[in-house]
Order: sequence, then C-alpha cells, then structure tokens
Amino acid sequence: MKHTIYFITGINGFLGRTLAKRLLDAACEVYGLRLPTDKQRSLDKVIYYEGDVTKPRTLVPFVKAAAKKGAVLIHCAGIVSIAAQNPALWRVNVDGTRNLIDQCEKQQVKKIIYVSSVHAIPEKPNGEVIRETERFSASLVKGIYGKSKAEATAFVKNAARHGLPVTIVHPSGIIGPEDSSGSYMTELFRFYVRHRIPLAIDGGYDFVDVRDVAEGILKCAQQEARGESYILSNEYITVGRIFDTLSRLTGKSKTWGSLPLRWIRPLAPCCEKIFPLLGLPKLITPYSLYTLGSNGNFSHEKATKELEYQPRSLEETMADIVRWLQ
Repeated sequence: MKHTIYFITGINGFLGRTLAKRLLDAACEVYGLRLPTDKQRSLDKVIYYEGDVTKPRTLVPFVKAAAKKGAVLIHCAGIVSIAAQNPALWRVNVDGTRNLIDQCEKQQVKKIIYVSSVHAIPEKPNGEVIRETERFSASLVKGIYGKSKAEATAFVKNAARHGLPVTIVHPSGIIGPEDSSGSYMTELFRFYVRHRIPLAIDGGYDFVDVRDVAEGILKCAQQEARGESYILSNEYITVGRIFDTLSRLTGKSKTWGSLPLRWIRPLAPCCEKIFPLLGLPKLITPYSLYTLGSNGNFSHEKATKELEYQPRSLEETMADIVRWLQ
C-alpha cells in the first residue's frame, strides 16, 4: 500500500470502524477521532484523539498531527437520517465538514477523502442513469439528509477548485455485517431474522456492502487527490427481492405480497412517530418512502474503470449479515 498512515473521523461509526479494521489488517498506522462521550470499545492498535467536528478548536490536535505525519485524512463523521427533522444533522454534516476542511487548509493536510453520499447528487427521471456531477446544491435534492450532504459536498468541491487535495466518494445505501451503530437497514434485517415481516413495500434502492465502500476509499487513497468524485454503489434491489433473499437465507416463509407506496405514503408521518413506541424499526418515514420510489439507478462505472472497484453480490452481503445476526 502506497500510503500507510491514516487519520479517520467518525472512526467508531459503521464505515469508520470497517475502514480501520481493513487498514490494521494491512499493517497501516491508524489514528481516529471520536467524541469525548463515545463509550464504544476501542480497537487495538488505533491511536485515538477526542474531538467534536462541531467544535473547531477540538479538531486542531488531530488535524495538525495528520499534516505533520503526511497522512491521508478520511472524513467519515456524519449523521445518516431518514427522519423528517433532526436538529443535529446540519450542525454535524455541514458545519462539521466546514470546520474540518478549514483546519485541513490551515494545516496543509497532504490528502483528504470526503465521504459524501449519492443522496447529495441531483436525481434524474426514472430510467436515466445517475453519474458523478460537478454541481451540488441543497435546492436540487430532497430531504434534510440529502440537503445536508449536498451543501457539505458543494463546500468541499469549492475547496478542491481552490487547490485542496481532496477526493469525494458517494456511497449508496451502506449495509453489511458487524454494524454496531444500529443503522436503519441493520435494524430491518435484525427484525426480520427475529420475527419475519409478512408484507413488503413496493420500490427499492441501490445498496452496497460496507467492506466494498471501504475498499473503494482505500483505492482512492492511492490515487492523486485532484478533486475527483466517485460513486461507490452496487445495484438496485427491490424491497421484495430483499425479503425473498432473507426468506431463503433464514428458512422463514415468503412475504404475502407487496403494498403500493401510494397506500403507505399518507400513513408515513404517523408511522414515524408510532413505530418506536411499539418497539418497531423506525423505517417508514416520508423521506424513506420518497427514497424507495426515487430513481436508484446509480452507475459506478467511473470507479470500476479508474479504481478497479468491484462490489460483491448483495446476496453474499445479506448472507453475511444473517450469519452475524444469528
């Protein structure tokens, strides 16, 4: 591996932890930024800094050390949310990214990788392929999460135009085993494995294995940072196909059918409030239903061509998730 020293924000998140483990397996030197309140078990051989991306002063020691060591800094810290409202989302995803990038510019960090999202990319009409873009704006995307990632990505892209050595990656919906962060999809898989779900919902999205996203990021780290963007996706899969695969993997009976999105949409605001009270995964929200009905046809052709990015099959990923949950 060309670069062997890495600094990771959000190191105790799903992607950050997966990245750290992959780097440690490759005998790399890994440093992580975690919140002072983070109680998650530390990874052996990782050197931790405490800080908060919403508090610029706390970032200085971490970023200064990354610059001094000539390291690759990977910005994974962020909040993923399908909720209609989340007060912390903008502070962390937008203001936090600005704070970190400002420090990277001041300290002259050698190479940065920013983890954006496909939700930051303006949607195209159904049937059209969505590829990397140079234009990002909160006004061009839907949902508070998408808007926050678009705004942050626009800031990073502008910094790249002014010489910041940064590469941007846009993962699609990240899934995979060993997710201790309790992401929405992991909660869905866990609920299915324990209880079974009798009905699916129409629609679907592009999901990708966290291990493949980590591999794509590390391949970016070996390239010259020149403001490029890469979609790290896999393939579009319907909710029905996800449940059929889970049925086969768990031995549970198949779902009875699939409910049209138009039937569920009017109920979404109530479901968002009531499901947590009933101990159900908070998966049905106006934004999640919008996402399932949106164009999820993302192309990772550029990443495959330039980074040799080759994601595994989603069936393999789901088999690993089921094994981990069981």
